[in-house]
Amino acid sequence: MLMKVSECQPTTSRVSQVQSEKVGFISRSNTPELVGLCAYVSIDHPNLFLPDTLWQMEFSEEKESDPRWLAYLLNSPAYRAHLSRIASGTSANMKKLQKPSLLRLTIRVPPLPEQRKIAEILQTWDEAIEQLETETTLKETAHSGHVKRLIHDAQYSRQRLRPHLQHVSNRNAGQKTERVLSVTNSAGFVLAEDQFAHRIASADLSNYKIVQRGQYAYNPARINVGSIARLDRWTDGVLSPMYVVFQVRPSLDSDFFYHWLSSAEAHQRIRLARPGKRARNREFRRPRFASAPGSTSRPPASRGPLSERKPARN
Repeated sequence: MLMKVSECQPTTSRVSQVQSEKVGFISRSNTPELVGLCAYVSIDHPNLFLPDTLWQMEFSEEKESDPRWLAYLLNSPAYRAHLSRIASGTSANMKKLQKPSLLRLTIRVPPLPEQRKIAEILQTWDEAIEQLETETTLKETAHSGHVKRLIHDAQYSRQRLRPHLQHVSNRNAGQKTERVLSVTNSAGFVLAEDQFAHRIASADLSNYKIVQRGQYAYNPARINVGSIARLDRWTDGVLSPMYVVFQVRPSLDSDFFYHWLSSAEAHQRIRLARPGKRARNREFRRPRFASAPGSTSRPPASRGPLSERKPARN
């Protein structure tokens, strides 16, 4: 046996002494996606509260096995899927792993030197990914600071947004394109088939709105959670009739507006937008924002295209 599995005491009753290199933990009760998830202890924890939904694994000194390798093995996609399948429970959201089922698991065990080499390689990649994530977080923080300093705090003349935007409502007559898109608050434009588990678009796309590269779109029902984006990935696509499509007039730089959308000012205005049929007119008619540096063109004095039509319904 490569390891011994024992119960962890509830957090309210005991503080455990956890020594590195000797133990690991495995989730015995969790959601189907997380049950059986394994963690290797790499540093000492002299005073650690442990929930009773974990098993403590003590790795055998008699068997030639590397604890790091075993943890990577149990967390690999194939074994994760197997542990999820053998977990039992009547609830669809919570499964429990039985100890006999875990200990009956058969695995392929390479020689100890290979185990150690595999663990070293995977650990190197884990450390590189962690470093990359840290660097990404720092760069995202720096980017937010630049947006705030260059766009939100800059002392440029402030203008109303409405005259700089032009509503676009070109329908897909003749089924010119069949690429159905959707707008999310996390990934921007995505294929609708990737966003939803099944096809929700109508077979007849002639009433869908065409959106072209460089144009923006949002769903009035989700504008308050930030579901607005510019189409950059594809040349064109179609959106449900409920979407609002617009483009930036020449009086405003489109890239400047794109970055303004990521500013704190834009996020605040978007959060204040009420989802529903009046959301389209509410936030795109009234906002004031810093104009693009060096912009000398004067926007036309008009009512603004985004307030001319009521939103279409499915």
